[in-house]
Amino acid sequence: MNNLKNWLNTASGVLGFLVTFGFGVWLLRQSGSQSLNVASWVMWTLMDGILVALSIRGGNKKPFLFIGWTLAALLVTAGMLFNGAVWQIGFVEIVSIGAVILSVYFWVMDKSEKGLFACAVAMFVAGLPQIASFWNTPATGTWWLWAGTAFVCTLSILGSVKWKSVHNAPTISSFVYQIVVLAVLFR
Repeated sequence: MNNLKNWLNTASGVLGFLVTFGFGVWLLRQSGSQSLNVASWVMWTLMDGILVALSIRGGNKKPFLFIGWTLAALLVTAGMLFNGAVWQIGFVEIVSIGAVILSVYFWVMDKSEKGLFACAVAMFVAGLPQIASFWNTPATGTWWLWAGTAFVCTLSILGSVKWKSVHNAPTISSFVYQIVVLAVLFR
């Protein structure tokens, strides 16, 4: 059973990287029609990186999904910077940055469980404008990103060694978010 869990966990990281990086490449290729906000991607890179640190501190020695997301977001951010993406810091970025700062505070204070919950909230809040945008203008061509991310979240949860809800809070939050986005896209 441990071999299966290891395989599922590793697969979630590899596929999580590929799905996120693939979306980033797609965005960069579509840059004429997409509003590329590098501030959002920097925020996602920071949140994912903090999730890696909080997970390790909380006892998850193999947070492969978060590592995959972090590496992909970092590469996409670099690509956006080289392609002249804009910096737009709005309400959502400010709220998310606040939750990230709270996550870091809990990390420093060795309260990784609270930090994981704070990061899960930050991730969900950061994605709310996307749901609102899709409500008005569904981008059904992006379905593969949301479905793929829901799939890798499922792999990560099934491959989880610790079943405490706190260890899976960010992954479960992300899974729920992906399903909500898919429901909005195809309503």
